[in-house]
Amino acid sequence: MADHDRRIDLHDLIESQVDRLSHSLVTVMPDVKATNEGIEQLVAFQESSAEPLARILGVLGRWGDSTGHGSVVDALVTMWSRCGETEPAVAYLRYYPAVLLLWAYGIGLAIAKRWHDLHSLLSQTVDDGYGNPKRFVYLVSEWFLEGNRNDLWKRLPGLEDHYAPVSDHLYSVLDDWRNSFAAVLPSFEEVHDTWEILFSLINYEPAADERERGGWAPVGRNGWRHQFRARLLARISEGDLCSDLVDAGLAGGARDRLAAYVEQYENFVARLRWN
Repeated sequence: MADHDRRIDLHDLIESQVDRLSHSLVTVMPDVKATNEGIEQLVAFQESSAEPLARILGVLGRWGDSTGHGSVVDALVTMWSRCGETEPAVAYLRYYPAVLLLWAYGIGLAIAKRWHDLHSLLSQTVDDGYGNPKRFVYLVSEWFLEGNRNDLWKRLPGLEDHYAPVSDHLYSVLDDWRNSFAAVLPSFEEVHDTWEILFSLINYEPAADERERGGWAPVGRNGWRHQFRARLLARISEGDLCSDLVDAGLAGGARDRLAAYVEQYENFVARLRWN
């Protein structure tokens, strides 16, 4: 990473890890039933398979720069596509490894305050599997929505009564892996919440041929972390983060539109059942 003369080596490392993970997901996927025990075993296999590449991407997010960003984006888009071709016992879980990789890199970007790269990643156009181009953030948001509807994550041990089970589980997994890229932080929870909230706000942005998006957005564990969420949203809409995020292209580079997205998100979270 530090030696720009070795950028090809870095690219080859990422590519080889993408191929390794893809091969593992296709050839070593455990043959389990769609029971609670089978789902737990499948999720554990996906996490152990994705861990090496996720740690690498977390390091690249925090300590890398825009020079290698394109290679990481290509890797994440490729993994999303290849995950779509796998056939786990529970079809919904096919994209889970790609989400793990996205979360690791996104959190690394949030730690480094690389807002422009964070925004460009989630704005990347990706094939939805049916020949339709969609922004990356939309596809992942739809994956979260499907998970909320089927309550699959509440079938894992310890998540039965959680308000945001997938978010809590992702946080737990990344908390175990963060010693590679975020070992010493005042609060890993705040960084994780910052990434999730920015993900949700970018979800409200329209594509070039769309009107403003409204209504639903993914709400993670920040939904019940009320005080921190309020402080962070204030910083985004009118505080110290506002100018940096607008300069990075969020909300089309318009402060008033970013403030409107914040208000929209606040109103949506307020309507959720746990409030």
